[in-house]
Order: sequence, then C-alpha cells, then structure tokens
Amino acid sequence: MKTKIFKIFLPVLLFACSAPAVYAGDMFPELEDRNDVETVFVSKSLISGATAPLGAARRFIGNSLANVESVSVYQSDSKSGMKACKDAMRDYQKQNPGLEVLMRSRDGGDLTLLCGEPIEGSDAYSRLIIYTVDDEDVCIVVLTGRITLSVNG
Repeated sequence: MKTKIFKIFLPVLLFACSAPAVYAGDMFPELEDRNDVETVFVSKSLISGATAPLGAARRFIGNSLANVESVSVYQSDSKSGMKACKDAMRDYQKQNPGLEVLMRSRDGGDLTLLCGEPIEGSDAYSRLIIYTVDDEDVCIVVLTGRITLSVNG
C-alpha cells in the first residue's frame, strides 16, 4: 500500500510545482483516524524546503512550489477503507455543488476524476482533487491553495 501511495504522490508533487497556492485545510478529517485508510499530509514548510535542490529547474517552474499550502493523500486498499473514501468523496461532492469536474476518465470499472473548487472571479481554484477508484484501491489527492492550471502560474 505504501508503494502505491508514493507512486501517486510523486507525480502530484511535481504537478504542484506549476500550481501557485495560498489556502490550506483538512478536507476529510473523518478519514484521518481510520486504521484502514493510509494518509499523508505535506505542509507548506516541507514543500518550501523541497525547492532548494531544484537549482536551474527553478527558472522553469518559478517559485510556485514555495507557495503551495498543503498536499493531502488518502488511500485505502481494504474494503471498509475504500467504502469510507468513496462515501467521503460522495458527501463532499453533494455538499459542494460548485465543484467543477475538470477531467473524467473511465476505463471499465476504473475511474479517475479531477475536480476543482473555483475561486469566484478568477481562473484559480482553492482546491484540486484527484480521485481514483479501481477494483483494488481508492485514492484521493488534495492540493490546496490558489491553484491555476497555467504552467506559468
């Protein structure tokens, strides 16, 4: 299970390099204390420290990684944990009717969904949510901040 979460987390962290952000918050506190759901939280302090080794690559991504507030990952491969993650995501979607579906991919029973919470009056999002479901696991990745989908931020 830990290997899978890091396979998902690394690309998300790289994606966050192009996403300036200024907002943080725990989206699924009900999943935090479950033994059947693995969670990872990365704070702004740790993300900011990760920019130092980038060197010359920094000019391509700017300082946007230093502005990311947080990245949270919720993942489970147990039946009860998968149900809890699905229920949490379904409830969140119902409670947030303004949530925009930016991308949806379905392949048989596998689903990948990219959603964003738009910030009114701008082209930015306060949260980006990457939600994946397959027969073996469910994973929810949450990027918080003032996130734009532009490579230049």
